[in-house]
Amino acid sequence: MTDKNILSISEAASLLGVSDETLRNWERDGKLTPFHTEGGHRRYYKTDIEKLAGTYIEPIKVSAGNRVGIYCRVSSHEQKQKGDLERQVGRMTTEALKRGYSIVSVFDEVGSGMNDKEIPVSE
Repeated sequence: MTDKNILSISEAASLLGVSDETLRNWERDGKLTPFHTEGGHRRYYKTDIEKLAGTYIEPIKVSAGNRVGIYCRVSSHEQKQKGDLERQVGRMTTEALKRGYSIVSVFDEVGSGMNDKEIPVSE
């Protein structure tokens, strides 16, 4: 792409850590609106993707009270392969942004509830 402020679906998906198909689903659900080239290819404004990812921060609105980390887990590799973990991350990201939070990190894992190991979380 020549314009660094416009992204292809693959570039946008890579920045968000999701698949191209997830972006298509978000478009169908009205969560993200790309524009289309004359050839019918989806294009995204980089600022829209950054806002969705929580990496585009307007200095006036940022405060320590609205910064969050997202943690998602599925209990089996089969669930991850089916896309359950990716969908969970997408839903959590969408909801956090809708509520005005700035996402500072995303943790995801595959593991059962029987594991005593915990991810260290600092405040």
